[in-house]
Amino acid sequence: MELIIISGCSGAGKSCALHALEDEGYYCIDNLPITLIDQFPRCLSIPTAKTPKVAISMDIRNFTENVDNIQKIISTLKNNNVNLSIIYLDSTVESLLLRYKTTRRRHPLDNQKNSLREAIELEKKLLKPLLGLASFTLDTSKFSIYKLKNWIKNKFYHPENNSLSITLESFGFKKGIPEEADFVFDVRCLPNPFWIEELKSYTGLQQPVIDYLESKPEVKEMITDIDNFLSKRVSEFNDSGRAYLIIAIGCTGGKHRSVYICDYLAQLFNKKYNQVKLIHRELMAHDYQTGDYHQ
Repeated sequence: MELIIISGCSGAGKSCALHALEDEGYYCIDNLPITLIDQFPRCLSIPTAKTPKVAISMDIRNFTENVDNIQKIISTLKNNNVNLSIIYLDSTVESLLLRYKTTRRRHPLDNQKNSLREAIELEKKLLKPLLGLASFTLDTSKFSIYKLKNWIKNKFYHPENNSLSITLESFGFKKGIPEEADFVFDVRCLPNPFWIEELKSYTGLQQPVIDYLESKPEVKEMITDIDNFLSKRVSEFNDSGRAYLIIAIGCTGGKHRSVYICDYLAQLFNKKYNQVKLIHRELMAHDYQTGDYHQ
């Protein structure tokens, strides 16, 4: 079993780190009571094809009374063949004050006796024993949430996971641009099969239209340009920790050119990426076999 414990200063990014691990396939639990941690090996001992991966975040409320027991609990876990890592997220007092001012959340130790600054300083003092046990320590004072997610991914990335899901969607500008799209490509400048009488009733998935578009050099050039552009952008989106990338390609009616290009790109992308989805919006909305289509 692989277990990651995320702790450290409140406001330093524990929830963000937990979400990043969840994207990497970890079973995540937010603020589990410390007394339950050593029960995990028994709870997850059911035989599976893969080693269970669990991540737990714990804030100061777990340690105010149990901090002296953490060493004993860690020893118990290791004796039960648990591959344990402890991530300690720290930050400067000033950066934490600014974050709490921005989010307007209450610090766990903030009460009528302590000011926010005093609560932060007290928390740092109480967590010192855990800091000495950490496998990884990170000062997030100058980290954005994206930089923190990227750090987590680099430390605990598993090659079998490709967290970025890519969707290619064809559409017709007549019906509006998909609002959820990250990139929109307009291919209305290409030759339109609709104006050829014998091709009007076909779609970009059918051979007569495919043969027509493949005979046009400008169509091949457009596909190459889009593929070259997206090849760079996909890696950037993946590195930034994004879970989804939606690419929309539109022509006038969403029946011929955009459908053919989306389908062609999907075949290329399936060879390079793990999660590729293909949607033909206008084809889903009409029954073209009965000729129910109007440009």
